[in-house]
Amino acid sequence: LRELQATLDARLVRLLGRRGFVFDEIEAARAVDSARLVDLLGRLQALRDARGTPALRALAAVARRIAATLDGAESHGGRAAETGLSEEALTAPADGLHPAEAGLADDLARLEPEVADAAEARDFARCLQSLGELPPSIDRLLSEVLVLDDDAARRAARLDLLERVRRLFRHVARFEDLRPVDAVQSAT
Repeated sequence: LRELQATLDARLVRLLGRRGFVFDEIEAARAVDSARLVDLLGRLQALRDARGTPALRALAAVARRIAATLDGAESHGGRAAETGLSEEALTAPADGLHPAEAGLADDLARLEPEVADAAEARDFARCLQSLGELPPSIDRLLSEVLVLDDDAARRAARLDLLERVRRLFRHVARFEDLRPVDAVQSAT
């Protein structure tokens, strides 16, 4: 069964390549759990249409920073999802919450339903448009806040925020898998 799945996967990648999709787009879109081929095609079309835009470059850049931070957290004692903090604790401003954390939490609270609705409607271009609002808040958090704080509660809350962003990104793709356009053009 594994051999059959590998053969079908390879054929799908070749077919999508013949349709003009670039390998990193294919891999980024396939990394999202979707049983429907039409969803994969919709994600790929949205990525291709946005390729080279500042918004998609920014999404890919912050996705790589988030992945590096969360991977670093794993080597320092575990995942954010293991903390048990509620989403309410992250979205409601609290004493001692850094303004960058509060800003990202507010943006997520506003954008999560928008992106979920757009994904359910299979409007992946609209998903990308909404997600494009996040990079400034994410950059601010990662630039102004020590995510891997020594205080366990702060560290957990900040990692949970980044996990929420990563889950939201997965409505479309693993953006960290996308290479810069000039690297893609030189590889083809």
